[in-house]
Amino acid sequence: MKCHRYRPGVGIDLRAAVAEHGDGLEAAARGRFDAPVPACPGWVVGDLVRHVAEVQLWWAAALPAGGAAPEVDEVRREVGELFDGEGPDGLWLASARLRDAAGRVGDDAPVWAWWSPTGRTPATEVLRRVAHELVVHRHDACAAVGEPVTASPELAEDGVAEFAERLLGGDLARPGVVELRAVDTGRTWLIGSAGDGLRLLDAAEADRVRAGGGAGGALSGTAELLHLALWRRVAPDRLVVEGDGELVRAAITASRLG
Repeated sequence: MKCHRYRPGVGIDLRAAVAEHGDGLEAAARGRFDAPVPACPGWVVGDLVRHVAEVQLWWAAALPAGGAAPEVDEVRREVGELFDGEGPDGLWLASARLRDAAGRVGDDAPVWAWWSPTGRTPATEVLRRVAHELVVHRHDACAAVGEPVTASPELAEDGVAEFAERLLGGDLARPGVVELRAVDTGRTWLIGSAGDGLRLLDAAEADRVRAGGGAGGALSGTAELLHLALWRRVAPDRLVVEGDGELVRAAITASRLG
């Protein structure tokens, strides 16, 4: 398979990542649908599985549609039919549909995307989004059944980058800059706000916020822990918090996750 590069020196085979973490999630969930999911209060693994199947069927419909958005009701109807008819195999069949669709489109094919200002993005960016969602939900399933799971540092680092690019939201109570430091890959991101919303900052923007009296802090850990902290799957206390701890905690919880 072709290697998809997002930054110099880091290559990620997104189709392989989708397959690896989709299979891992299915294996963790199989036969344990009644286990509570710690990260999703009120959910059991069966609810998580159905959610992931719906996500995969959505993108399986979107990938070959030439930029058109799937019909929500149609996708939900398919999910219902899949689980009513196949039971535990519903997630496996949804995964198979997604992988088949991913194999039939080129990396640059236009696909509808909720995060894009134009409503369109290359297929490779959709696969990137799906891969990271599966990493997080595989973690959820494994946490529910007491099994360990890890993602490669390269994939986890890209997960932090994707979150910082796409999923930051809200604002901070005061101007400030937080450094996210991946100690295993050496990558650092600057996130913060000058009163214009929490977002990814470049070095010059961060310097201006600091020069204007903005607060500062840092969160350091492996790329995987940083990724999971942004997704609110692990507490900041499992990483190293430096500087203004209140600012750090506010920055990693003020996101578009709701």
